[in-house]
Amino acid sequence: MKKKIDELIKNNKVSIINNVVAMNVTDYNLFNILDCNRDINKNHVDRIKRLIERNGFLISSFVLVDEFFNILDGQHRFEAQKKLGLPIRTLMVEGLTSKHMKLLNTASKNWSYADAVKYYASLGDENYIALKKILEDYKQLGLSVVLNLMFDSRQSVYQDMGDGLITVDDAIIERFNN
Repeated sequence: MKKKIDELIKNNKVSIINNVVAMNVTDYNLFNILDCNRDINKNHVDRIKRLIERNGFLISSFVLVDEFFNILDGQHRFEAQKKLGLPIRTLMVEGLTSKHMKLLNTASKNWSYADAVKYYASLGDENYIALKKILEDYKQLGLSVVLNLMFDSRQSVYQDMGDGLITVDDAIIERFNN
């Protein structure tokens, strides 16, 4: 890998950023959660915690901090990793400010349920392929109505769908075929 990186640098296809440091930090007390950031949502922290437990580290589990360990992005990931006793995968960028934090939060787009359906269907998951077909056939109803008809308004259905845990059995398919 180092040889490939050296080649990319030599050919001016990538450059080293001198004010960025990637590290695993085990001293949670170094980190500061800024008062101006969003409030911590316990349910979101618990969901991230479950995803990490199920899948290991999330690729995006880096916490973005300034040179003073003020968390500018990833405070929910920080809390989840802390609860699990894991080192905090950290990117420290010198010169970041709360203005950057606001821009990151404003520019981010959350993964939608439609994105989850597309993702799992593209991986060949038969349940999501069936769900995608039902959604295409009944697009006038919309995702929420279809899910309520399929799963009798189970509250966890949205979380299950986002986590790849939906099961579309023959009875559900038959309900839409009639």
